[in-house]
Amino acid sequence: MQRLSIFLLLTTLFTAAIGHSAELKKLKAGYLPTSGHLLYFVAKEKGFFQQEGLDVELARFTNSGEGLSAVKAGKLDVGSFGTSAPLAFIAKGADFTIFGGQMGEGHGLIAKPEKVERFKELKNYKGATIGAVRLAFWPIFINTVQGVFNILKGLLDSARVLNLKERTLLWRVVLPGAMPSICTGSTLALVFSFVLLAAAELIGANSGIGWYVKNFADFADYQRVIVGIIFIGIVVTAITWGTERVEQRLLRWRN
Repeated sequence: MQRLSIFLLLTTLFTAAIGHSAELKKLKAGYLPTSGHLLYFVAKEKGFFQQEGLDVELARFTNSGEGLSAVKAGKLDVGSFGTSAPLAFIAKGADFTIFGGQMGEGHGLIAKPEKVERFKELKNYKGATIGAVRLAFWPIFINTVQGVFNILKGLLDSARVLNLKERTLLWRVVLPGAMPSICTGSTLALVFSFVLLAAAELIGANSGIGWYVKNFADFADYQRVIVGIIFIGIVVTAITWGTERVEQRLLRWRN
C-alpha cells in the first residue's frame, strides 16, 4: 500500500510538471556576442523567463543584419539588435516594432550624500559636471614610478656627493634616468587612448572610426569593416613609429 501511495504521488508530480511545462509559451530570441546580452542567460538560469510563462530559446547572431533578416523571415520572434540597424530596415519597408531597450554596460555614478536626491531624476543631470577615469593615465604613472626606482643608486649617491641641489638632481639625474620608462608609458597610453576611443564609439557614438566599423558590421558589409580595421592598425602603427622617433630624439645621449 505504501509503494502504491509513493507511485501515485510521483505520477501526480510528473503530470503536474508536464502540465506546467505545456503552459509555457515558446519564444525564440536572438542575441549578439556582446557582454550586455549576457543578461539573457542570467534570466534563463535564474528562471525569470519561466516566471513570466515563457520557454525561451536563444539564438546567436554575429551581427544585427543577420538577426533582423531572421526576424523578417519569421525565424525569430524577438531580438536585441541595436537601434540604427532596425530603423534602417524599417525605412526600407520592414514591418518591425521597437518596443524596448537593453543596456549593454552599466557604470556606477559616485556623488556626495547631499547630492544623491538630485541625481535620482534624469532631468537633473542637465548642467552637471561628470568626471570619468582616464585609463591612459596609469601606463604613464606606473612606468614613471618604475623608471625612478630603477635609477642606479650609485648615480644618486654621486650626485649627492657633489652637493647638487634637489632641483638640479631632479632635472639632471632623476628625469633623464626615468625618461626611457616614461617614453614607454607614453607610447602605451597613446595606443590605449586611441583603442579605447574606438571601443567607446562602438557603443554610443554616431560618428568616428569605431562607429564606422560597428555600423557596417550590422549590415554585414565586411569590406568596409575590414577597411576600418586596417585604418585602426595604420593609426596605431603611426603612433608607435612617431613616439619611437621622439624617444630616440629625447634619449640620444644613450647612443
